[in-house]
Amino acid sequence: MVALDNVSFSLEAGQTLAIFGPNGAGKTTLLKVLAGLIRPDAGRATVAGGRGAIGWIGHQSHLYGHLTVRENLLFWAALYAVPATIRATRADATLRQLGIADRAEQAVWSLSRGLAQRAAIAKALIHDPPVLLLDEPFTGLDLAAAAEFRALLARLQGAGRVVVLATHNVGEGVELATDVAFQRRGRFVHFAPRGARGAAPNSVRRLQSSRMPIAKSRLHECAGRSTTPPRVRFGRGERLRRARSRRPRRGAVPPDAEWPFRTRP
Repeated sequence: MVALDNVSFSLEAGQTLAIFGPNGAGKTTLLKVLAGLIRPDAGRATVAGGRGAIGWIGHQSHLYGHLTVRENLLFWAALYAVPATIRATRADATLRQLGIADRAEQAVWSLSRGLAQRAAIAKALIHDPPVLLLDEPFTGLDLAAAAEFRALLARLQGAGRVVVLATHNVGEGVELATDVAFQRRGRFVHFAPRGARGAAPNSVRRLQSSRMPIAKSRLHECAGRSTTPPRVRFGRGERLRRARSRRPRRGAVPPDAEWPFRTRP
């Protein structure tokens, strides 16, 4: 099964790419490849600054439930090598930014789904990353929190961040995006600057062309953007195969077992 096939693009500072597509299109796999969590079978993915330059929001919060929200942020700040002298200040500022300063001393396990998502967003921002990879970041947020987060992303984009956003919510994604992609069965069937609907097929072909360097693709030249090295680059012909494992699922009950799961002699 091919999860990503012939996906190719590059992004520069200040750009936000919104990726839309049905379940199983490969959006999460693409973000994981960019984050360095999955290695593709062919091609390459490059993020200027490496993993330390990435703020990641996935389907899991990656927060420790027995720690408080503030303790989690301090822990992740240390992992990202934020100087010890500013960790506490950075954590407090990030909590205020996300509107959860009053939950700083609350254990993560006791938070609601929406508050836990805000804490996960704070974790992704604690080291002030230049690149944000966001997989369904609005999940669990109420209308007010979602609006605040959109405003925050707009400010980060204005400060020169690169954002790659995978979402099912077309309205929220298009509002933030400078570029839009539609993904289906591992491929980009549409990729163009927001509003350039008619140019989408040509743009896709140009980005996939082996004769044109990715950093100087015609799509970026038409948009009048700088040809300086981009922050995020996904090389031509990225291809990743998911092999279905034939090994039994860990913890599965054997077929010859009986209650209470004692194997028959």
